[in-house]
Amino acid sequence: MTARWEDVNARCRGLGTHLLGPVDFVAIEAAPEWRALPRLLQSRLGGAEPPATPRELDAALLRHYGTALAVVERWLGPRRRLLRVVWEDEERRTLRGLLRGAAEGASVERRLEGAVATLRLPGRLLLRLAGAHTTAEALALAAGAGLPLAAAAEGVKVGPGAAGLLELEAALSRAWATRAVAGAKGGGRRLRDWIAETIDAENLLALSVAGSWAGELEPGEAWLPGGRLLGEARFAQIAGAADDTARAALLRTAFKRGPIRAALDAAAGPADLERRILERRTTAAAVAARREPLGPWPTLWFLLRSRLEVQRLRRASWALAFGTGVTAAAMPEAA
Repeated sequence: MTARWEDVNARCRGLGTHLLGPVDFVAIEAAPEWRALPRLLQSRLGGAEPPATPRELDAALLRHYGTALAVVERWLGPRRRLLRVVWEDEERRTLRGLLRGAAEGASVERRLEGAVATLRLPGRLLLRLAGAHTTAEALALAAGAGLPLAAAAEGVKVGPGAAGLLELEAALSRAWATRAVAGAKGGGRRLRDWIAETIDAENLLALSVAGSWAGELEPGEAWLPGGRLLGEARFAQIAGAADDTARAALLRTAFKRGPIRAALDAAAGPADLERRILERRTTAAAVAARREPLGPWPTLWFLLRSRLEVQRLRRASWALAFGTGVTAAAMPEAA
């Protein structure tokens, strides 16, 4: 039996009225200096005092985003497994940052940059994970707390420093993709197609930076199962292309239409591609929500808009803090 979405869709429409609109972003992006931004966002973020530094604002934005995710997940109840792809993607990204921090011996504060608390990764667990001395210790803590992705990656060995870290991150991603596909059973063909597109997008992002992992991972380790347009053989072929130009041409052949192709055409390079994919898929979800208001699309549209909003606000904050356009290297790990 296909799931019903009317109740949570109605609630997400209500929550969506609190998201920022174009006029809000005009004011934010016209702020004369960083100190004006916390004041503009004060009513949204709450708290007695506005954040005093860019890092405090970054953490507040991510807390606000995590709270919205947790609210929607509670509303869904047993249906949350159908959208496991969303919740566990945030957990995957947060775990990745924490594990990188453990491998590098970074401070607790540094490891928590970009972390998003979820129902299974609450703030108190994040603090424990951020204090772990090694990646193995962090994974054991996460697995012991019942985090499925961590349990799937526990057997991966990580050497001194960052040696083996890519294999560990790949294992987390494979577990995420496999569980996303399994969780969507019973959600209808259109939802399964959307999740396949999500995995195709992740495979595309991996290929767009293939030069950074080609010497350490085999294509079969980097490839995620569950997509439709980039099977394992095609992924390996594109990963083995002679150079970035040849790889880009092959990717455009694989993605002939749809929001991901539109993102490919609009992106200024690999660093810009993930943002463009999110923007185009959010627009596509808005169209689907109007055409199929009884399906999962109003809820998915709200979730995508929420992620897009927090990323846009974080970029605006760091751009103002640095007094110029902020680079991906200067900004903490993306949400």
